[in-house]
Amino acid sequence: IEPRLEQVARGFASLAWALGYQDRELIALFQNAMNLLDTGHPDRARRIFIALVTLDDAVPVFHLGLATCYEALGDRRRARRSYDEAVQRARGVRDGEDILADVLLRRAHFFNRQGRRDRAQSDVEELLRVAPVDGTYFLRVFGFGGATGPYTVEALRADGELCADDAFEENDDRFNA
Repeated sequence: IEPRLEQVARGFASLAWALGYQDRELIALFQNAMNLLDTGHPDRARRIFIALVTLDDAVPVFHLGLATCYEALGDRRRARRSYDEAVQRARGVRDGEDILADVLLRRAHFFNRQGRRDRAQSDVEELLRVAPVDGTYFLRVFGFGGATGPYTVEALRADGELCADDAFEENDDRFNA
């Protein structure tokens, strides 16, 4: 294991690789953390996301999950740092414009909730330059549990206007999903 750890120390490999973790195991941990977050357990989810970031620092969604946990826990400083890390990692993903767009949208909403409209607008402007947008809106649907389940939508108009989270209501009408 020492040669593997040396590669990690030099920045050539992740700790997950050195310890023999497979992608499917990391994905299972990620899904578990997301389930905890979705069911109102941000502190427990935070511990898993910290472990995931430690195992593979290069994965933007691990940082994004951690940012979401910190925000839910009211730690805006750490949330901001994790959102920034997510954006930095997403910029490094080859052909990952869709990932970068999603991360920028989430950080823009974070800034918007903090009253930092200038920072939100900056992310929106970058998003519009990189996002694979076709049409009037760039949409992100989350919490989607199928056509009959509740979900929430965040939107960014093509003219750059950010639609705040509260501009959309959760859809719990199974006939109008």
